Amino acid sequence: MAKKTEKTKKIRSRAILMLLMLLGAAGTVWAGDKTLTKNDFLGIVRSYHPFIKQADVRIARSEAEVLGAHGAFDPVVAAGVQRKILNDKLYYSYFNPEVTIPTWYGIDLKAAMDDANGSYLNPETTPGKVGYAGVKINLNTIVYDRRRAALQQARLALGMSQYERIQTVNNLMYDALATYWEWVRNYEVYRITTAQAEASRERIKLVRIEVEQGARAAIDTAEAIAQYQALMQQQQNAELMWLTSGYDLSGYLWLQDGSPARLPADVVPDASALDMANEVAPMFDSLLSQVSYHPKLKMLDAKIDILELDQKLKKQYLLPKLAVSGGVLTKNADFSKLTSTSIPENHKAGIDFNMPLFLRDARANLKQANLKIRETELEKSYTGLQIENKLRSSYAEFTSLRGQIKSYETAVRAYRALYNGEMRKFATGESTIFMINTRELKMLEASQKLIELRAKLQKSYAGIYYAAGLLR
Repeated sequence: MAKKTEKTKKIRSRAILMLLMLLGAAGTVWAGDKTLTKNDFLGIVRSYHPFIKQADVRIARSEAEVLGAHGAFDPVVAAGVQRKILNDKLYYSYFNPEVTIPTWYGIDLKAAMDDANGSYLNPETTPGKVGYAGVKINLNTIVYDRRRAALQQARLALGMSQYERIQTVNNLMYDALATYWEWVRNYEVYRITTAQAEASRERIKLVRIEVEQGARAAIDTAEAIAQYQALMQQQQNAELMWLTSGYDLSGYLWLQDGSPARLPADVVPDASALDMANEVAPMFDSLLSQVSYHPKLKMLDAKIDILELDQKLKKQYLLPKLAVSGGVLTKNADFSKLTSTSIPENHKAGIDFNMPLFLRDARANLKQANLKIRETELEKSYTGLQIENKLRSSYAEFTSLRGQIKSYETAVRAYRALYNGEMRKFATGESTIFMINTRELKMLEASQKLIELRAKLQKSYAGIYYAAGLLR
């Protein structure tokens, strides 16, 4: 009997040693695999994701529109030639080169020459070369006109597209971070479940040894196997979740040439990044003070500015259309012979006047412009309130999750202490496989919940900066 007791003690001592070695090695699973950190992942997204490249293309298009709007102020050179000869007789020959220079204030400078020859010229045409230099002024648009409005609106649209890019990056970074932390969470759950399943498998071997030695009942083997099968089921589900989230993560991985990349099978996350124990909480008041700089609000500011320019232009159409043109004429296009006394005798002038009697079209357009501004201002107010409320709720969630994590960290430590204590009692024959299984499941469940809360905290932390429009 003494020999049998001594042999049983040796078996149990060996069991304790093996279990301690197993628990110590559980944290080193996949230690040799490649690691994809959060910063490395975000760097890839920023550099190669097509959404960001599309935003850059939109900015380039806006720059092209600004260049096109500048074209309305380009000098224009034109010329016309008409000639008729019949039976070797010159009926007429007209050559009319001219250059027009638009200016910012709606005044067009013009220089031209009419060169006319032939037997059948238009009666109002002066034979020979006649030079002209003058201006054309639209008095109703001298304060503001379509050309200036188009250029200023194009510049504002360029700024709007730049804020749109910032908003695109903000949205993309948040979605990418949410996917990354989900991938980290699923990996961590898979890792600890796999480690626990391996511990359960080793426990079956030890129980079988003790059953063979008569230290355990045969039913303990069946209970240990049932526990192992349950853990394997969890492990398989966890592996599927991890692989699925890896495929989701691949959607954010692109190569420099614009082709999609696939996340390699041997790449794992930086699991230690889940722990935010030393992370400083963002200053809420500081973030709240930056809400007015949110890209959504800045885009609406730019939209309002564009609409106000349109409103300013519409007001000009309430004025009568009055165009005045005038210039000096000189024979043979020789302007050096012009004097102050000869100008009244050699000039060309004209006036065009146009005014609708009721101005219904102009008044309707102005009213629509006013209503569009009001509509956008209301949209801005509502959007600002939404952003502020989202920021407050995100910060409240972050604060709540931090408190929950502290509670669960305490719970996990307690469950682990109970599990380890039960293992020691089991090794000395003072506990049952049923109690080991119960403690193990409780510890695993609490550990998984802690991982889930830590991942949610990371998402919530990103959500705060996303709500403030500060993710870059």
